[in-house]
Order: sequence, then C-alpha cells, then structure tokens
Amino acid sequence: MTNRIEKIRVILARIAHKNERNYYEKNLKKIPKFNSEEEERKFWQKVDSTKYVDFSKMEKATFPNLKLTSKPITLRLPNILIERIKTRAHKMDVPYQSYIKQILYKHELANTASRLGSR
Repeated sequence: MTNRIEKIRVILARIAHKNERNYYEKNLKKIPKFNSEEEERKFWQKVDSTKYVDFSKMEKATFPNLKLTSKPITLRLPNILIERIKTRAHKMDVPYQSYIKQILYKHELANTASRLGSR
C-alpha cells in the first residue's frame, strides 16, 4: 500500500487461502430487501460490503449497447499549462484529464451559482 495525502491505494493483494474463503463464504450476511434506490444507496455507504458479498466469485460484466455520456474534444493548451496540470493531478492521485474535467465542472458550477444569485 502507498499513502498519498490521506488516501490509501492497494498495490498488491494476495489470493485468500482455502480456509479463509470457506470462513467468509459461510459467514456472509444476507442482503436486505430495499424499498427504494435511495435506501439501498444509504445502506451500502454505511456497511462493509465484504461482509455481504463474496467478491472472489465476481465475473466481468460488459455493456455493449451503453452509450458514452461524454463527447471527445480537441483543445490546444500551452505545454507549461499541461505540465502544471499533470503535476497537480499526480499529487492528487487523479488522472490529469479527470482533473481537467473537475476544474471545468467546478468553474461552471461557480458561474451558474453567481448568475442565479445576481437575479
């Protein structure tokens, strides 16, 4: 594990021993029934999902008909600006393109809020 600015990232994980797998399989809690997505979301935010789900049995899912919700664009920026953004994104342990999206989103929210407040 590495610790970067109050974030922990797992770099290496080991395969569970057979005895450990058997223990966890036998001791999984039952997932409750939910009345709404909101209720389910709150539940999963509060609990440790490893107590309810055996992740060793997960299978990869594909969604071939899922459409992208973002549109690719080309943007020309000065090299020094790109390097500064990449450096800051690396310090935050975030891909630099995601960091650029965060900056744009926060800026747009701030502009929207100021326009609404001036009415």
